[in-house]
Amino acid sequence: MPLDLPQTQAKSWSRQDALQLSVDVRGKVFINDTEVAMADLIPKLKAITDARGGMDERIYMRATRRPIRGTVARVMGQLSGAGFKRLGAGTEVDRDPKSG
Repeated sequence: MPLDLPQTQAKSWSRQDALQLSVDVRGKVFINDTEVAMADLIPKLKAITDARGGMDERIYMRATRRPIRGTVARVMGQLSGAGFKRLGAGTEVDRDPKSG
């Protein structure tokens, strides 16, 4: 069935453009490839997103299939509480996000 969709000026999005958060099997949290303490997560994310376009910045969160229980929920809770609204999520194989 042919679709007649309106044209948009929106920029296409790719995961590579997004700010990436990772949680590994030990429950360590990373912003892109840099480990960050849970207490520093929101201040660091706010500093990065302020420099990149504010709270509308898209954040992509990835986690190993079996991270330390509760770490992903705590991270998502902190993001939500801080006002971040554009969050994508996914899982990866059981490996450390820094190991490639």
